[in-house]
Amino acid sequence: MEARDFPNTTRFVELENRHQQVFGQKPFFIARAPGRVNLIGEHVDYSGYSVLPMAIEGDALIGVSQSSESLESAVVLENIESKFLPRSEPIQVSHLIDDHSVFSQHHWSNYFLAACQGLVRHAKEYGIAHDVAQLFRDLVSKGTVQLTIWGTVPIGSGLSSSSSMVCSFTLAVAELFVRQKLIEGALASREDLAAICAKSERFIGVESGGMDQAISFLAQQNYAMRIEFHPKLTASKVQLPSSALFVICNSLVEHSLQSAASGSGYNVRVVECRLAAAVLGHHLNLPVEKIRTLLDFELLAIPNASSSCVDLDRCLEWTAELLHEEPYTIAELETLLGADTFQAYLGCVRDPLILNNLRLKQRARHVFSEAKRVISFQQLANQLCSSNDVSQENLQRLGTLMNESHESCKTDFECSCPELDAIVSQCRSAGAVGARLTGAGWGGWCISMIPVTIREEFLENLASFYSSRSNLPLNLLLLESTPSDGACVFASSTIH
Repeated sequence: MEARDFPNTTRFVELENRHQQVFGQKPFFIARAPGRVNLIGEHVDYSGYSVLPMAIEGDALIGVSQSSESLESAVVLENIESKFLPRSEPIQVSHLIDDHSVFSQHHWSNYFLAACQGLVRHAKEYGIAHDVAQLFRDLVSKGTVQLTIWGTVPIGSGLSSSSSMVCSFTLAVAELFVRQKLIEGALASREDLAAICAKSERFIGVESGGMDQAISFLAQQNYAMRIEFHPKLTASKVQLPSSALFVICNSLVEHSLQSAASGSGYNVRVVECRLAAAVLGHHLNLPVEKIRTLLDFELLAIPNASSSCVDLDRCLEWTAELLHEEPYTIAELETLLGADTFQAYLGCVRDPLILNNLRLKQRARHVFSEAKRVISFQQLANQLCSSNDVSQENLQRLGTLMNESHESCKTDFECSCPELDAIVSQCRSAGAVGARLTGAGWGGWCISMIPVTIREEFLENLASFYSSRSNLPLNLLLLESTPSDGACVFASSTIH
């Protein structure tokens, strides 16, 4: 990847200085990957449907160099934030390749190890001709890899702090292979690196659908992006009305996919969507063994399906007709699908209390209706921008789609919480034409669309709302968001 000129900003200079202070040399280059905010399309990516996020200015920066000698640790990680302590044991080359025991305890450095092991495991799947495990051995033989990390995406916000980290680490490693002349040319395309990163996060317990990594690598300045996953990963630009401003607001409840993954959250929804697709397929006598997602079901059920609003309406009709409102149980699903097939859909979700309370109809109804809202949002946004018809009434049409999305997330997908509902309500009462949870839910942040003309009034209203609820600085409670650029590499201030 061609390096961009060093941006002589305070943050980049501070990162370089810290790196030199710790490692005795400036970084060879700095890798950057942004976080994201999802405008609409929540919890549909892992069912195969498109999403509409934009990258944000918050990101993960990684300064990269390598010593001329090998120390006890194959890699040394330095985090700018002092609260993120170093790993207690040295990182060995096996930890980069295939030693999964390193993930037994949660530590922020696991994001780096997941990035490395993801590249090793999935390289051939994405057409990478190199033996990546051997590349790591050859790299470490040259000396200890030195990384300085600085992340500015708020942790627990649902704005992809973890994905920005995994993407930035992956980009850093891929670029270092090139800089150290272990390979000629890029290791992989942006699209393939994004897809690999989505699978890398599974090492740290998240069944990611791929949106966060795709927008991190494929984002373009000043545009939201519609990310599609079928038949292959693609991104198309979506222009947003200039009369609208997007503001991201903290619910004051930390969002964590890891904790949700072990209980009743994110990974359970993945399983419920898979099982909803399988049960729908069973009732229509489709080959269930070919169905893994709700999109798989649609493509088998409707000849020449294109995930149009018409096709999605038909899927919603089948959902209403064929699935029941009451929770599904293990016994019922084993009867419908067979015990072995049922077990094959469960992934890491094994708690019988959860598996006897699966709400398949509600989850499918959310996914199909949310997939429709993504299409409608893109079409309406493009229409408004091309015609320059950005009246309050038309902004409200976009906002209504966001409001409907939140209601569906709250009621059918059950991924909101009282604090999120409260901040969404506050944003609407302060003048937002649309507001919804963003970033999977269960805490985190919401996104509001407001007319630019009420910016000052809106921000003052929210500042007053937070003043009696939090001692955090306002920049950790409110973020004005404009679409940022995607992952990239910056040259050091010193040519190496």
